[in-house]
Amino acid sequence: MKKIILLVLIFFSIVGSNVFAATTTYRPTREFYINDFADIITSNVEKLIYTRASAIERKTTAQVVVVTVPDLEGEDIGKYAYRLYSDWRIGDSRDNNGVLILISKAQRKIKIEVGYGLSGVLNSAKVNRIIDGVAKDALKRNDYNTAVKNLVYEIQGVIYYKYGIEGGFDNYASDSYNLKIEIIVAVIIGIAILLTPFIYNFIKKQRRRFYY
Repeated sequence: MKKIILLVLIFFSIVGSNVFAATTTYRPTREFYINDFADIITSNVEKLIYTRASAIERKTTAQVVVVTVPDLEGEDIGKYAYRLYSDWRIGDSRDNNGVLILISKAQRKIKIEVGYGLSGVLNSAKVNRIIDGVAKDALKRNDYNTAVKNLVYEIQGVIYYKYGIEGGFDNYASDSYNLKIEIIVAVIIGIAILLTPFIYNFIKKQRRRFYY
């Protein structure tokens, strides 16, 4: 009987430790907008993000918060981000217009949690395109500075666009928009050059119709 009781106690102690085990609880730093718990962002970029995120909130009331953690400790990154977003009360309490950029170093995962107030301009598809377009390559190189900076710049542009703030895309991440525009212009110019001889011959033929 004593052995059975002992086995039962051991069983519940093991199960209880797993059930009640929780991931590390993080609290916002004094800077609030940038919380580099994984120590992967340089101080210069932290200052830049803080300055830009402060301007975003000042102009729109929206809050953009960056959090890096060393490990998710077994928790799903989506649930982790949602819990952190809710616990920290990111965004205006009335408008729910916050954005959380969460990066886990150990799992090499990223999640952007968006409040309901910004879901119209930052839906899941848009967020995924942003990550793929301005951060994915940098994250693969472990260049967290570039990835985070690019994400904040792009999200700033989207938020400014929503609130009608001028110059929302003036500092777009890694100039990817500018690069796309340059490519399009180059293609148009190339096509124009290729078609020039045909256009010239066509005009000559049309002019000849008025002569005998």
